[in-house]
Amino acid sequence: MINPIIKLTGTNGRTIRININHIVTYDQREYDYSVKGNPPHYTYIVLNGGNAITRSVIETPDDIDELIAKQTSSVISVCDVGR
Repeated sequence: MINPIIKLTGTNGRTIRININHIVTYDQREYDYSVKGNPPHYTYIVLNGGNAITRSVIETPDDIDELIAKQTSSVISVCDVGR
């Protein structure tokens, strides 16, 4: 089984790699306060694994949808090659 990983950018600017099989939900949120240099919105991601493991990233939910679609289509393509 291939672990489909996407790369996202945390609100702190660091690269985050997330296995898409572990994403429970994600939604766009607004900062409660102004943070210099950060966009006014961020995407909050909940991952399975207990105790509400979360990540905050600068990509929008639509961006994440596209990354997941690309990742899953490439996994399907790799699997179909062996047939």
